[in-house]
Amino acid sequence: MRQQIDALKERRPQPRFKAPDKLFWMLLSRLWPGWKRALVLVQPETVVRWHRAGFKLYWTWLSRHRKRAGRRCVSRELCELIFRMMAENRTWGAPRIHGELKMLGNPFC
Repeated sequence: MRQQIDALKERRPQPRFKAPDKLFWMLLSRLWPGWKRALVLVQPETVVRWHRAGFKLYWTWLSRHRKRAGRRCVSRELCELIFRMMAENRTWGAPRIHGELKMLGNPFC
C-alpha cells in the first residue's frame, strides 16, 4: 500500500497552498493534535483485514460449491455384472466390456 501511495504522489504534482490555506492548517495543527489521523480514511491494517475476510469467504464458498472429485460410485450390481463378464469371456479386455455396457445403456459408461 505504501508503494501505491508513493507511485500516486509521483504521478500527480502536489497542490500549491496559498497563504490562507497555510494559516488554516497551522491553526488546526495547534488546536487539534490528532488531525492527521482524521485525514486517513482507511488504515493499512483495515485493508489487510478486508482482504483476509474476502479470501476466507471465497474459499468457504468454493469448498461448498465445488463438484465432487473422483469417480462416481458404481452400484454393486454393475460390479457383479462386470466381474461375471470377465469370468465368462476371458479374452475380452476393458475396452470390449466397456463397449458391451454401453450397448446395454448403462449411464456410468
